[in-house]
Amino acid sequence: MFPYKGQSLHLRTSVPLYDEMVFHIVIADNIMEAHSQLKVPYQSDSCVNGVGGEIHMDDGAYDVYFFINKTHLTYEWIGHELSHATNCISGKVGITPSRDNDEADARIAGFLHAWTYKQLEKVGLKVTHKPVKE
Repeated sequence: MFPYKGQSLHLRTSVPLYDEMVFHIVIADNIMEAHSQLKVPYQSDSCVNGVGGEIHMDDGAYDVYFFINKTHLTYEWIGHELSHATNCISGKVGITPSRDNDEADARIAGFLHAWTYKQLEKVGLKVTHKPVKE
């Protein structure tokens, strides 16, 4: 755990993907606060109350951030957000998905899922089928 201003950042890790592109996972008790502390602007209303998850792609850089609230570590939320991440990454490297070329997206998604679950396992974070009730 990495404490900051009364909140807990449960996981912050990253992996290089392609060229200068880096994929980051940030799991916190409050993702809006995590955005602020890490100086990454938030892009969606899902962050306003610090719940849920979000993918942030910095247009000027090649950083893809996966923010998720610890209480939302569900297979559904993770799959949802990693689908967005796959689309961001594909678009950034010039892949336009179609039925004829979906293998690239499938490989990106497979890698992101495997790497994400491995990172969660390393720090003992459990994934569930339903959000944790506070």
